[in-house]
Order: sequence, then C-alpha cells, then structure tokens
Amino acid sequence: MSTSFPIGPVKGQFTYIPDQDNAVFEGHIRDGVVTAPKLAAGLFNILLLDGADGDPGTYAVPGIAVGDELVFVGLFSTKASIATLEDVTADFTVTAADEITSATDYSNDLLQVFWVKRT
Repeated sequence: MSTSFPIGPVKGQFTYIPDQDNAVFEGHIRDGVVTAPKLAAGLFNILLLDGADGDPGTYAVPGIAVGDELVFVGLFSTKASIATLEDVTADFTVTAADEITSATDYSNDLLQVFWVKRT
C-alpha cells in the first residue's frame, strides 16, 4: 500500500511507502510541519524538589509514570548557598506513578527534574 502526499511548492506527488511498523523517519518530515498545537500538552515537564535523605530517597513528582523518560536530574549544592550544578540523572529511577527514587543522600540540596511523558 502506498499513499501520495502533496509536497508544497514542488509540483507532483511524493509516494510514501511505510515500512512494516508504519514508522515515519526524521527525513520524511519537512521543517516547520510539526508545530506546538500538534505536540501533546504536558509533554515536557520540569519540577524543583527539596533534597531528602536517600535510604532510599523517594521524591513526589506529580504526573510522572513508569515508562516516562527522565531527561535530566540536576543537583544544586547546597540549598543554603548554591555553588554547583551536577548531573545526577543516573542516580534516579521512576519507580511508581508520581514518584522517583534514589539511594543517594541529597538532604540540604535542591533537585531539578526534567522528564518527557512517554506514557
């Protein structure tokens, strides 16, 4: 099965023959075609959290779910006088709906969590 799509100012048709997954690859999408109204609300999420004792440290992250992608967890040390930002993403796991956990002690620090909804 093939589907024809008009391709803008070029006269003619582009015939797209999907692969077995019906996947569309990056090269098949023209610049400017995907716009904000086509992106799901809540796709990108950011939250600032107080650090907690990790034994393991469980952090409430409203809206996150198992299967979502943790893009970045930044550690601001220390909360009283922020001097550094460190990538600690590898320390964290989405363990349940609305929570992430880490076995590391982040008390007295701030955490910034970036995630993408994949569920």
